[in-house]
Amino acid sequence: MTDARPTWLPFDRYLELIEADAHRLLDVASRDLNAAVPGCPDWTVTDLCRHLAEVYAHKIACMAAGAPPKPWPLPEFQIGEPLQLLARESTAIVEALRSRDPADSTWTWLPADQTVGFWYRRMAQETAVHRVDGEQAVGEQTAIDEALAVDGVDEFLGCMLGGPWWTDGDYSATNATVRVETGSHGWYVRCASAAVEVRYGDADAEVDATIAGEPEQLLLALWGRTPLLELVVDGDPEAAGRFAGRVQLCGD
Repeated sequence: MTDARPTWLPFDRYLELIEADAHRLLDVASRDLNAAVPGCPDWTVTDLCRHLAEVYAHKIACMAAGAPPKPWPLPEFQIGEPLQLLARESTAIVEALRSRDPADSTWTWLPADQTVGFWYRRMAQETAVHRVDGEQAVGEQTAIDEALAVDGVDEFLGCMLGGPWWTDGDYSATNATVRVETGSHGWYVRCASAAVEVRYGDADAEVDATIAGEPEQLLLALWGRTPLLELVVDGDPEAAGRFAGRVQLCGD
């Protein structure tokens, strides 16, 4: 970990959390595979389990080949027994990550980070949010690890929202400058027509609005599981609404 990665967890901790959250999802999923998933419209718990198993398998293949696998997806992830698929692939992703140095080069979808460590972090975040999805489906939600939730906010802002996705189109209707805060952590976010700039810290920068919440609350709001605009604490509500629109575009 370096100063450039102020919220990152130790890589071994990411693996521990992947294992724990995948195990918890398997447990709650076994209660009712037909339950609707509130955070993922039109999905049942079966769909959720197959999706996460497929995500794991895809990342294992990416690391093995150094490139996205083709053809993809494989038919078994649309028709296979969901709990078996998830149990198998959740074990396999931890083994695949543990067998590689986080500093090793590999393909990722983020040009700025082409290392195995990216997948350590991404898979821990993916698992945590989908574990909550599964818990909500059966009415048994538990907390996300606080440090992981803070890191998840940083990942969403820096990698998802701040990625190089905005050059092909006019996004001026969602332009805004905001500060996002949780606990002692804060991010300056400037959404411009063809780019999103994210800076950790920079508490004195002028912004249109401030959005703040507890780490888990903020993380789930960014991922569209709860209303983001309920967390606006200061500033121009119209600017906050434009920011929320850009976040929604990112999630889409």
